[in-house]
Amino acid sequence: MRKRNPTIDLARLFAAYGVIALHIPSGTFAADILNKIFWPICVPFFYFTSLIYFIQGMKMSGKSYYIRNWRRIILPYIIWTIIYLSLLAIKHRIAGDGGKINWWRAIFYGESAVHLYFIPTLLFMQAVAMGIYLFFAGERKDRIFAFITLIFSALYFIVGVMYECYGIRTVGSLCGILIFISAAFIASSWTDSEISEKRVLFCSIGSIILLSALICNFSGQLLMVWNYPLIFPLGGIGFFLIAVSTPFYSIPKRFLQLTTFSYGIYLCHIVFLEAYEVILDKIFHYQAVNDLTIKLFETTFIFSVSLIFILIAKSFSFLRVALGDK
Repeated sequence: MRKRNPTIDLARLFAAYGVIALHIPSGTFAADILNKIFWPICVPFFYFTSLIYFIQGMKMSGKSYYIRNWRRIILPYIIWTIIYLSLLAIKHRIAGDGGKINWWRAIFYGESAVHLYFIPTLLFMQAVAMGIYLFFAGERKDRIFAFITLIFSALYFIVGVMYECYGIRTVGSLCGILIFISAAFIASSWTDSEISEKRVLFCSIGSIILLSALICNFSGQLLMVWNYPLIFPLGGIGFFLIAVSTPFYSIPKRFLQLTTFSYGIYLCHIVFLEAYEVILDKIFHYQAVNDLTIKLFETTFIFSVSLIFILIAKSFSFLRVALGDK
């Protein structure tokens, strides 16, 4: 699969929209349907596509891996963790509730904001994937590095399970992680011609997997394994198979640029969502009942504001770094 697939980017933008919807409370049964649809798709799809692109570039050395991820993933994570921890501390001070921040969980497991957990979890999965690859395909010095990486990854996982950290709460998380990594290794080996020849097959399999995950979610049968819902990785993989098998047609260059903003939306949208809720509550004293129409409006509004912010931010070098821009 080519390094940059516009159809996948468009699907990731859709998934980012879904993540915003998940973070907006639902006040009616109809509004909650959006959550039922988006939950097994959005974050799992982000994990899976990110792992595939990472594995495709796995031939780089360990040092190059850390340098690349420092700018693209780790540095933005640090910046936004500082931002959200600061806002959280201010919120506790204003409210006078004496709320305490668990600093080590916030820093290492992304608990400074409910949505940041996906970054350390993704880094953990990338580290495991890299360790496995270098251990079996690398040279002797690579195997030593791989062994050390896997040891630290195991310790990170054990601590996460012991303290039930967000993103890695149960032993069953390991099942989902191995499904993500195994499937990503397989998908990363597909060529463009192979995907083109098997579009119908991939789309059919993806549709069956995704539909099964959605049916299970709506029925409350989450396919739990040691308290981990297997519909989580299955939904993301199914959606990927549908997206990767969808032919790409030419779209305006400006819109094509927007499809690369998904990571930035994941990072920044909570700021605008919190600001929106504070303005409604504290200034206008308005308590909205989030039915389906209102939830769609709020999701689209926050999504649009996030896109505009990212467009403006790309004019400033510091903000580009904060958004993980290459």
